Amino acid sequence: MQSKKHSFIEACVNILIGYGVAVVSQLLIFPLFGVNLPLGDNLMIGAWFTVISLIRSYVIRRGFNWWHACEARADVPEPFHPDIYKAEPSIDRYRIVAPDGAAEPIIDYRP
Repeated sequence: MQSKKHSFIEACVNILIGYGVAVVSQLLIFPLFGVNLPLGDNLMIGAWFTVISLIRSYVIRRGFNWWHACEARADVPEPFHPDIYKAEPSIDRYRIVAPDGAAEPIIDYRP
């Protein structure tokens, strides 16, 4: 899972590139619709939309990471606690076994 810091850095890089594309697009497209603004106004409009886009991108990324974490937790039996159950790695999977060492695994998890 991606850390919050890495999510933020990725979102910033993405938005900064998008800012440049947006300002150039505004300078080319606005005049086609009769909107003639000074460069400073175009830069400010681009900046406001960039801030909004940064927040949107970060929230969506964190939402998907949370969703992915919830799906991963759904595979674990309740109540799961490291002191109660233990994971035994094997060649291609993890077996979650009860503390009494029962022969049958409680679940098989294949990544």
